[in-house]
Amino acid sequence: MKVLMCYPQSYEWEETGRFIHESFKKQGHEVFVFDDIRMEQLFDRSKMNQMLIKKYEKVMPDIFFMLKSEGIYPSTLDFIKCKKLYWHPDVRKKVQDWVVSKALKCDKFFTMSEGSVSEYKEKGVDVHYLPEACDPNYHYHIPDSELSDYYKCPVKFIGTVRNERIPMLQRLAWEKIPFRVWGNFDNKLFAYPEILKNHTRTCLWREAHSFAASSGINITWDWCPKVELSYSARIYRVMASQGVYLCKYVKGMEKVFTKGTHCDWFNTLEEMTDKIKYYIENPSRMDVVGKAAQKEVYNKHTFDLRVSKMIEVMDK
Repeated sequence: MKVLMCYPQSYEWEETGRFIHESFKKQGHEVFVFDDIRMEQLFDRSKMNQMLIKKYEKVMPDIFFMLKSEGIYPSTLDFIKCKKLYWHPDVRKKVQDWVVSKALKCDKFFTMSEGSVSEYKEKGVDVHYLPEACDPNYHYHIPDSELSDYYKCPVKFIGTVRNERIPMLQRLAWEKIPFRVWGNFDNKLFAYPEILKNHTRTCLWREAHSFAASSGINITWDWCPKVELSYSARIYRVMASQGVYLCKYVKGMEKVFTKGTHCDWFNTLEEMTDKIKYYIENPSRMDVVGKAAQKEVYNKHTFDLRVSKMIEVMDK
């Protein structure tokens, strides 16, 4: 089948689209790409939508696939007559109207947040839960002997420092637990020198993420932990790297992973620091958890499996 995908080509936005793209190709599909975000930056939103329609008419795909695609007008989708799939790899406490307006125009809509499914259904969307994933070609373990000192640290955070993540990282500094941060840098961090001095001011893409995530404890606090099964892509990519994934408890995650076997979680910052100290004092336990984590996500949570699921749902 011919697939026309809309997703950003620039790494400054995200990489999920690239992994999906490669999985479509591995399964024998011919893939064409329209970079909606870049075209909007170069021209404007209206012109980008016109260009998308022309691209569709040129390619005449069997499947039109959108990934988030905030700038695509719902009315533009009326000109696209093939099967339309929409995967929204993001979460909010309440579903967003701009997402619903496009989801209603698509044959199938996929959300990474199981807790959002009922609300989408109430709005008439044909919705299916499809979480993020890992790609073993990029997300894998790098032995400690092959890591430079730049990547070696007992505790890591990979992501944007904001909201509850600020006191989470401050707690590490106050407890004198060594940590390092990779991700988007915001000038607001100058207000938190105890975090700033541990920030690399570097974002990680593709296999570079695995170098930072391998070995050690990877902590995080997801955007909406009270929304069921709404954790980000980070969980799969860290686990694929055999890092110990330690997060603020996300509702329902015990239905997918076994606590202390595949990953671990906490409810308070006191519990977080206790667990960090335990793992640091028991490196053999970290090794056991890391290996079990990688096996679990490689078997059940890859983009190849996600793409197969999308096509299976589409064909029903």
